[in-house]
Amino acid sequence: MFDAPAPPWNPTPVVHVSPATPRAAPLDLASASLGQHGTKLKLVITTRGSDKPAKLVGHGQRVLCLDLVYGHPREKAELCVGRFRDRLVLRRVPLDRSGPAKRIAATVTRKRTTLTAKFTPVDAGLPFGPFRWSVRSRWDDGTDALPSHGTIAARARLLAEPKCFGAAALDAQSPCTNSALRTVATPTPEEALLIPGAPCTVLDATPILAPCHFGVAPSETREWVALVGDSHAEHWRAALDVVAQAKRWRVVAMTRGGCPLTDTPVRHYPPPQAAECQSFNVAARDWVADHPEVHTVFVSANDMSQFAGDAVAGYRSAWQSVAKSVKRIYVLRDTPSRVSLDTSPCVERLLRARHAIGSRCAEPRAGALPPDPQVEAAQAPGDDRVRLLDLSDSMCTATLCPPVVGGALVLKDDDHLTRAFSETLGPYLLRALG
Repeated sequence: MFDAPAPPWNPTPVVHVSPATPRAAPLDLASASLGQHGTKLKLVITTRGSDKPAKLVGHGQRVLCLDLVYGHPREKAELCVGRFRDRLVLRRVPLDRSGPAKRIAATVTRKRTTLTAKFTPVDAGLPFGPFRWSVRSRWDDGTDALPSHGTIAARARLLAEPKCFGAAALDAQSPCTNSALRTVATPTPEEALLIPGAPCTVLDATPILAPCHFGVAPSETREWVALVGDSHAEHWRAALDVVAQAKRWRVVAMTRGGCPLTDTPVRHYPPPQAAECQSFNVAARDWVADHPEVHTVFVSANDMSQFAGDAVAGYRSAWQSVAKSVKRIYVLRDTPSRVSLDTSPCVERLLRARHAIGSRCAEPRAGALPPDPQVEAAQAPGDDRVRLLDLSDSMCTATLCPPVVGGALVLKDDDHLTRAFSETLGPYLLRALG
């Protein structure tokens, strides 16, 4: 699976340190780095030898741990590598050893002498803000540490990106420019087509409904939230994940291409597929009704969907039929779409020439943001649970919708957000939610 490419710069300092004296034990440390991109911290540890995962026990005589110090008054935590069902995991170890180590949501891999772990600050139980870190290992009777004395300063952020990257470049409350982004598009139009949406773990799928989960781990969850709609709801996952980290949400996404949450049948599909959309809508609402712990639902849909009936009435009817256990329904106004077939080639030409992209290749706002029937439905009185969220000004100026904003490519195709740009909308979605 492809990952979204990192920008050609480092969003936060990454420190490498190495002991001066070579050693031979498998876990003697050669170097370590800890940095953050997006919502994830990335720990990379290189050892002077190699070992098999089965030999790491996570405690006692064979350990490899990241030690963290944070907060006022000072708190400490240990994140130690261990094994679970023949794979490497990361566990938070109570410093007073008062209870068992807690496995955290992390991706841990080891290739020869290099171990890599990716996790969010929330997963690690690390508050956003400054902290200090060091790495410690033990192999039988030998111990090692990096740095050999003291700790290294770092900062955990909700979202770590270069200055003014993506939606931040259009933030009216904090005007922002970064000249280093003038000739950049991350990802490029060619790369964007190969990158899937933000990660989402499918659980309990049926032929008509495939609920997938993202956000913080269930053990860290303060609220369960649902995201429902077509592929134009799906591309908000990266933005919602940022909000989920801030609010400690676990989000369940139920999306199906071309199937907005409505009671009016679609006619952009032939009758058999249109009927499947209606079945999907019923199944999604049934799922929400069966999970009364979900109090918040987000919906969004392609504003160019075609309906065999009144679009506004269909949306309103569907939202009103959502289970009463749901207290809030947030309607995300649809995102810009491309009108010109030359937009991607135009961006590629400018990238090859290393020319500033700016407003070149941009679409007129009026064409890229046509009227959205969801907006009319959300603004109509009658359901106090419904609230409209419109982030168009984070994607477009007053007159234009550029294909690249703050060095981030906005759309991966004609009408779907790139994962990279969607993620940068996260702080502004959080702001809109208050």
